[in-house]
Amino acid sequence: MEPNQANFQWTAIVLTCSDNQWSQSVQQELDIRQAKGLFPKDVILLTIEDPKSNVGSGGATINALLAVTEHICAKKGYTAINADVLQNCYILILHSGRCYPYSSCRHAFLPLPVKYQKSSYDSLLCLIDITYKTITENIAQYAPPGIWVCSTDMMLCVPEGAKFQWTDADVCAVTFPSTVSYCKDHGIYKTDSQGFVEDILYKVDENEILKYIGPNENPLIVTGLVYFKQNVAEKILSFHVKPPLDGCTYIGLDSGQTPKQLSLFFDVLLPMATNITEEDFVSGKRVHSFKDFPINENGSGDWQNAKEVRQILWNELNSLKIMTCVIEGGQYLYLTNSAQDFLSQIIHCPLQSQSKHLVWHKLTHSYIDSEADISETSTLINSVIQKNIEVGEKSVLINCYLDGKIQIGNNSLCNGLRLDLSNKNKYMNFPNNLVIQGFNILLKSLETSKYIMTVHGINDSLNGSLNAENATFCNQKWKDFIKRTGIKEEELWNTSDDSSKKVLWTAKLFPIFHHEENVGMKEILWLLGESCDGAEVPKKWRESWRLSLSEILKLVDLSSEFSLRRKLFYEISEQHVKTTLLNGENNGLRYIYKSVTLESQEYSLSMLKALDNVAINCQETPGIAARTLANIADLLATMAKGCGGLRSGPAANSAWNKAFQFLEMNQIANGIKSLAKERNKWLHRPDLLIRASRHYEGAAQILIRQAVMTGKKFVEVKDGVLPDYEKWITVECPARLDLSGGWTDTPPITYECGGAVTGVSITINGKKPIGAKAKRIENPQIVIVYGNVHLVIEELNQLEDYFNPHAQGALIKAAFLSVNLICLSSPMSLKDQLISKYKGGFEIHSWSDLPQGSGLGTSSILAGAVIAAVVTAAGKVIDAKSLLHSVLYLEQLMTTGGGWQDQVGGLLGGVTLGSSLAKIPLFIDYKHISVTPDIIELFNQRLVLIYSGKTRLARNLLQNVLREWYARKPGIVSTIYNLKQLAHDCATHFSEGNLESVGQCIDKYWTLKKNMAPGCEPAALKELMDILRPYSYGMSLAGAGGGGFFYAILKDLSIKSQLQTILSSIKGLESAVLYEAVIDPVGMTIN
Repeated sequence: MEPNQANFQWTAIVLTCSDNQWSQSVQQELDIRQAKGLFPKDVILLTIEDPKSNVGSGGATINALLAVTEHICAKKGYTAINADVLQNCYILILHSGRCYPYSSCRHAFLPLPVKYQKSSYDSLLCLIDITYKTITENIAQYAPPGIWVCSTDMMLCVPEGAKFQWTDADVCAVTFPSTVSYCKDHGIYKTDSQGFVEDILYKVDENEILKYIGPNENPLIVTGLVYFKQNVAEKILSFHVKPPLDGCTYIGLDSGQTPKQLSLFFDVLLPMATNITEEDFVSGKRVHSFKDFPINENGSGDWQNAKEVRQILWNELNSLKIMTCVIEGGQYLYLTNSAQDFLSQIIHCPLQSQSKHLVWHKLTHSYIDSEADISETSTLINSVIQKNIEVGEKSVLINCYLDGKIQIGNNSLCNGLRLDLSNKNKYMNFPNNLVIQGFNILLKSLETSKYIMTVHGINDSLNGSLNAENATFCNQKWKDFIKRTGIKEEELWNTSDDSSKKVLWTAKLFPIFHHEENVGMKEILWLLGESCDGAEVPKKWRESWRLSLSEILKLVDLSSEFSLRRKLFYEISEQHVKTTLLNGENNGLRYIYKSVTLESQEYSLSMLKALDNVAINCQETPGIAARTLANIADLLATMAKGCGGLRSGPAANSAWNKAFQFLEMNQIANGIKSLAKERNKWLHRPDLLIRASRHYEGAAQILIRQAVMTGKKFVEVKDGVLPDYEKWITVECPARLDLSGGWTDTPPITYECGGAVTGVSITINGKKPIGAKAKRIENPQIVIVYGNVHLVIEELNQLEDYFNPHAQGALIKAAFLSVNLICLSSPMSLKDQLISKYKGGFEIHSWSDLPQGSGLGTSSILAGAVIAAVVTAAGKVIDAKSLLHSVLYLEQLMTTGGGWQDQVGGLLGGVTLGSSLAKIPLFIDYKHISVTPDIIELFNQRLVLIYSGKTRLARNLLQNVLREWYARKPGIVSTIYNLKQLAHDCATHFSEGNLESVGQCIDKYWTLKKNMAPGCEPAALKELMDILRPYSYGMSLAGAGGGGFFYAILKDLSIKSQLQTILSSIKGLESAVLYEAVIDPVGMTIN
């Protein structure tokens, strides 16, 4: 069945609230959900309080429709109610219903063990969220505009893709085929052959139901979900101006009308049923279950008033018809007061077939200490379970905090339970089959909110009479309980109550207040059967102000319940963040930070402190500390809520220098504390938050450098022969072309996830384009020559700007320091160090014939050439692996960062597969890929290298990629793993001589590069790729992309002669240059 509208969207969503003192708390909860995207951002979202308690589902519907219509009218600028605004509107009215024993925040906000598969925010999904999703996605979008009314005291199960036929009707009752035994407690629709409702039957016995269905038919259950077409909605809206029917609206009450109770089904829908007579309906014979609508004519005033209401309803509604919408495969489950039913509905939740976008899990948003013992068959939602806690089989814990030696038995329910025995030498054992709950209730007489605990048995009947044969409390018969405790009936119920009213629901069992001492746990344990010394506990119980479960639920402080639930939720989020960071898990955390900042500044500050604590304890793990600082940067930027400027920017404000200096000295704890102290001055404006975020990213870069520098342990420089004065040591290096795996070599990715890159060394126009030469000179000084620079270093302080990549000679200065040829902290002068170690100074020249930003690894390869030259000139020897690691270290000294693929691909020669493991110290491994000479020749013939003339901005690309990696965006994480695998695949294809597959790897590689750094494909180069695609095995931009060199592996060599013409025809590539490139099998040479 096709949706009625391609872009279906609700106009308004309303949740009715029976208690006006909590409507603001409920509205706040809805607003948060809307901000998190659980409801559409443009929909009108309202909490509408019933005008009076017990107005019934029909009265609440009429009042809600009136209120939302007023809201729409006001939004459109009308000054009076105009029913025309309902045209083309989709309105959903959800009824929160009565108190529910197992959810302090009513049925609607009952947490479920489910999460969205993908979500921008972290949320505790509740029944209202799944009900809304089900109606929206699986039912309502197939109907024309109108009003939908639904109760929230049920689970509405409509499997994704469920089939049903929508028929255009005045009113449509959504229903499912059900069983006779289930329907007898919930009502059925009796229909004719066309599907029109003839009658609505409620609480009839099974034999009666069987009369109305065929031998192979199932009865159609009354579900609580009804659709009203626009014309019907307008009729219902008009009731607010028809006394005495207006008594169920706030306008009627404000006009002095007596409150009216209406049932949606037996007052609003029943007169539309085709087999109902006017006499039966108006006389009240069909509404016997509603006490406020008397059928006894002796009560003349009330009876006449009720009859007048029913007559109006009949006159207005009888001409309409109800059509059933039967959904095969669906299921309706009412949330009864049975605790055993509740356990089953949570553990084996029937809503699990709802959507592929939902993930159901027994442990949903909960923290469980590694030393806790939790049965795999139990379900935990929004709960903290510390060590020494035991939870038995098939139990459910919701919104609980447990610490200390506590045992929860099998088949039990704990809800809202907060027990901390961690500082007490006490063991608490709750037996099997219990319901243990905690509620925050508002005592208006004391002007305070108090926490109260309740307990009863899983199989206890809340409404079963005290004198019933099977009546129990805490799984023991009432008579045995009374005999054990000595409690008298009059202590639990009023003496005037008859036996039918003496039920567990109304028994004043639970102490809330004592005039001298605290009450609570001891008394609860005594009720359970735990022995107590003497008469102290029973005496205190008797002297206490006690409440029944029914009274407690009516007194629930909804504001406190929502607040404490939320506080617990974010405490768990903090634990999740801590675990993720300390264990190096690939979980993204940004959705948590977005949720934290959306809800409360208090939670944001608490999360910042939690992150500080993680980082402070990472003195020996700078990689984890760096990720933590990057997460603090992410949180600060999120706190700016889209204001304050761009994430990228400078991070060298002097106010942060002290903290940075601590980090540079590897005093991580002091650095983190100093950062936090400064951060507190930058929290009050979005622009300051963004600037603080930039400085935290700067701090993270310091710690990334510290982590990468651990690789220096793999650098070994041995003594060799000191060359003669004025003898040049010349080092020449090829460029490198990355074929697959780039980005995985980049810190922190490479030491957090591991890396693999397949690259190839190439000469350009027949030359090794990168080089350096060094010689010993007699003067004890260091002479640096490159380009137009001629620099003479005679003092140590002239080397101190080595960390500034823009300083003259920074690369060569850093080279001397990286392999300890010169020591800045030595008490000896530069002159003395040079004379004592090398009997003179050095002159070093460096060059590159490649344009800046080429993407061919120039800077790293040049660093390798310089180190090799100065080490050899100094009479030392360095092997290949040591050289690779020393380049990595040098680039950290210069604060330029960078990975290891450039030196692997450029210095070693031929085709190489470089790799690193996900650990610190960072170790670079590599292997030469064996490729036959004829394949190398074939590759050379097919390789095309073009300089685009566009300088790429590698640093900007890198900053964005690292930010997204630290946020562990799922797309980035999966791309990194794909890049690693692709590097191995590419190396294998090369070794097999399969250039077509190598080209395919290069094509996939380019796609993955674009995933890593969107925007790295200039339009002109995309046009070139589109032209060359039919002629190529594969194409990519070298390095990170964005500009620099483009390369392709051709499958059709005839296109080579046309390349210059093609380039000239593309706007932006008129000045592009073709280069000759071939594999250099040798790599770096030292002469």
